This record gives sequence, C-alpha cells and structure tokens, in this order.
Amino acid sequence: MREITILDRTRTQRYAPAKGVVAAIAAALQVQLERDFAPVWGIEPPAVTVEGRGEPIYVFDSDASGDYGATTAGRGGRPYAHVYAKPSFDHGCSWLTGTDSIASSISHEALEMLADPSVNTYHFNGARLMWGHDVCDPVQEIVYGIRAVGRIVPVSDFVRPEYFNPYGAAGPYVRKELRAPFTIARGGYATVERSRTSHPRERNRIDVTFRQVPEWRRQLKRTGGGRTAWRLLLANLGA
Repeated sequence: MREITILDRTRTQRYAPAKGVVAAIAAALQVQLERDFAPVWGIEPPAVTVEGRGEPIYVFDSDASGDYGATTAGRGGRPYAHVYAKPSFDHGCSWLTGTDSIASSISHEALEMLADPSVNTYHFNGARLMWGHDVCDPVQEIVYGIRAVGRIVPVSDFVRPEYFNPYGAAGPYVRKELRAPFTIARGGYATVERSRTSHPRERNRIDVTFRQVPEWRRQLKRTGGGRTAWRLLLANLGA
C-alpha cells in the first residue's frame, strides 16, 4: 500500500508546531484523500503517517528561494516534497491558520505527488497550449477545513479530471468556482508550454499564467525553488 509521511524538520522555535498539530494534519489529510480526492481521481488512497517510511513531505524552517514548497522526483522516480514554514509565518499564517498555512501547503504537495508521481505530465488544452498537471495550482488560494483530532485543519482545494479535458467534458471541474476546463481561480496560476511551428527546443516556450496574483507571488513562482521555476529555467536553457 502506498504511504505518505509527514516529517517535521523545523529547528527554529518560532516555526515549531504545537503538540498534536502534525498528527492532526496527518489525520485531516487522510480524510481528504479517502473521502474527497481518491474517489474523484480513481486512485487507491495511501496511508498518511507521521515520521514513517512513506513518500516523504519534509517541513523545514526555510529555503533560500523563499518558496512555500515544491514536489519533485528522486532516484527511481519516487516523488517527495519540501514545505517551508517561514513564508507562511511571514505572511501572517501559521501551521493551521490562513490561506497559506503550512497545513494547506502539505495538502497541496501531497495531492500533486499523488496525481503526478513523475512530476512531468502535461495536458493539451485544444488551443496550442500544454498545461502542467498541477491539480492544486489553479485554485491555489482556495482551502477548506476538515475537523481532525479536535482541530479544524485547512487543506488545499483541487481540480477534477474533467478540468484537463478540453473537448466538452461536463463539470464540475473543481469543488467550487471554476466553470470551465483550463481556467484559473482568483489567486491561482498554471504552468503552460506553448506549441509552436518552430524548433521544439525553442527557448521561452514555457510560461506561467496567473489570475489576480500579487506581484511578490508572481516573482516567487518564476524564481523560487518550486518545479514551476525549474521548468522555466530548463526551458530557457534550451533543455
């Protein structure tokens, strides 16, 4: 059985979780996966553990890039994720409070690890664009709460499979707000690769499209440590 493990590696007292918080996040994520995500995406829900041996989501104090977190694939294609506490605290959030809470970042990375384990899938939108298979990015600012272990834990919203079908697939495309495939909610974004008639290794073919996202977050997505920034870097190097 697949397993996801949350590993708290924070070292600064300011970012340390209160007792029981990580366990509550793991319990809420388990509910989200079993009740909301896995049935929609047709996958077997993994077990969520704390300090276990599953596909890891590490929580660190901070990263030089200033990003909230990122998912990537390691040796053998096994996905893992990093989440950083400092950006959440710097923007008035915490482990369990705010749109950019650490809990919602953990949920965001967990869902994208499950939806795209190779961290390299794209979808054709029917209009000369390939959209990255990032199930939480288009609804980045939308969260909802799940009660677990006596706490309300904010988790990330996500798009449904119909969202990536440009040929008239009926909705719903997300829990709320989006009314058409390949659209973006307020505060969301998407990585897109443009189809061109010129050489396929052309630079600048990958871009990020936003909807009502503040400039600081736009720059973070373009230059931070997440896979969006890495996709842009590799494309601009002609990779």
